[in-house]
Amino acid sequence: MDTRYDRYDRYADRDARHARHARSAHLPVHAGAPRPPRRRVWPFVAIACAICVVGVALLSLGVAGCERNARVDAWQAKVAWAKELTTSAIQTGHEKRAAALKAPLDEAKANLDAVVQGIEGQGIQVGYYVATASGEELFSKNADEVFYGASSIKGPFVLTTFSGGVPAGSRALVEDAIAWSSNEAYWSLRNIYGSAPLAEQLQNMGIDELSANSSFVHMTPAQLANLWLQNYWVLDSSPDAEWLRSLFESPEHAPIAALGEGSYSKGGWIASGDLNCTVDAGIVSHGENRYVMAVMISAGEDHETLARLVGALDAYEQADYAYLTETGQLAA
Repeated sequence: MDTRYDRYDRYADRDARHARHARSAHLPVHAGAPRPPRRRVWPFVAIACAICVVGVALLSLGVAGCERNARVDAWQAKVAWAKELTTSAIQTGHEKRAAALKAPLDEAKANLDAVVQGIEGQGIQVGYYVATASGEELFSKNADEVFYGASSIKGPFVLTTFSGGVPAGSRALVEDAIAWSSNEAYWSLRNIYGSAPLAEQLQNMGIDELSANSSFVHMTPAQLANLWLQNYWVLDSSPDAEWLRSLFESPEHAPIAALGEGSYSKGGWIASGDLNCTVDAGIVSHGENRYVMAVMISAGEDHETLARLVGALDAYEQADYAYLTETGQLAA
């Protein structure tokens, strides 16, 4: 058994060991004192560094964003300025071109007026009606005065009668009636096919039934032009459109057809007693400018005068079309 002194010695040894251990760990030299926990500083340092990095990054992004916004604002300002200059230049260009086209328009109008006055000065009545291909009236004179239509009616007759195609056996008659204005060929065609489609259109325009069924019709420039407005599609899309165009592009004494490629018409003329007229009507094409014209004068077989009037009307319409297009006034 341990004696009291032996226990004392063992306790003394234990305390000595604890004292050595405490000194090696830099702890207070108390044999029974617990070892205090070591404080770890690096996590706080890491967190602080991370906060700094994030702050710097956010600050950098903010600065970069401000710089970017400034660049965008400057770019947009330059674009707006350039656009304003471009718009102004375009507008100025349009105004200059419009002004340049106004002179030819005024000149064309003055020439038309002079031609009309010259014809009327000879005691000849003048009537014309000009409309867009869609039927909008452009300009006219004595459009509702009645003239003798003479052979100009042969054009609408052929278009209404043969809108579904021309039978092979009747092609020679159609050619003679249009290209050479043969009355015999025209009467033969009326005897074979009648004239119901044409007569119906004439009656719808206000012409009485007896006159509408006559071989030759008294009508106004507006009525003659409207016959072409209703039927010129036959020259575009009927089964024999190409062949019919070849007839209407160069009939005898047809100044409208002579205005250029894509223009088609059928004229008429007579100088006999009270029946004195020279007439032409058809469709005119100048590129995108396509319109219908009917011109009638009370001078018998005066092809030169009619051609001069047709030329003046066409020049005025072309000048007007160019001016309206340039100034943006042309209806879509």
